[in-house]
Amino acid sequence: KKARDFCDYLDINNLEIITFSNIEEFTQQRKILLDSAKIEICPRDFFYDFPLNDSMNELNDNIKRNFVKCQPIIGIHPFGSEFANDFAKTNRLITKNIEASVIYNSINDNFNYLIFGTENELKNDDFYERENVKFVSFPNIINSLSAVKLCSLFIGTDSCFKNMACINAIKTYCILGGYKDDFRDKFFVTPYIQDRVLDILNINHDTDKPSLII
Repeated sequence: KKARDFCDYLDINNLEIITFSNIEEFTQQRKILLDSAKIEICPRDFFYDFPLNDSMNELNDNIKRNFVKCQPIIGIHPFGSEFANDFAKTNRLITKNIEASVIYNSINDNFNYLIFGTENELKNDDFYERENVKFVSFPNIINSLSAVKLCSLFIGTDSCFKNMACINAIKTYCILGGYKDDFRDKFFVTPYIQDRVLDILNINHDTDKPSLII
């Protein structure tokens, strides 16, 4: 649903954006598209220095000023999208999330931390700011994604924030559902593992201790 924010910022015109809220809508719209037009996958670069405008740079400067100390920043995105987690539950797959207790038990005073999420996600009482822990939750997702470029390292679920970190060649660690997904792996996982930008923790319902895949 935030696709137009990307297209507006990158000045992409002559397009139609089709959104979906559940797997049934996705399947139906995909069938209509494939039946009505010749579809080709857009060519892509796996690495891209995402450009920031003056407003984004100012927002990032404000984020840095909110920290008491000037020290390396670790970005964390602990949430999966509502759609992704609903799809996982429906198909009895592992959901995308990192527990707040895991995050706060791992906080190191030698680093600053940015926790990325929507306003509603971060309203959870389990999440709170500290002098070296701040939230990133702008109404325009492009502004939130631009803050990923402040990070020296990124930890997250398989999401657009993890993708933003990988695209900008920021070292990233990601929890990944241990199930077959060829599209996900081809475009959002394997290229970054091969370039040693991304390490993944494969998880499933039976996993006690995730295995690190390097």
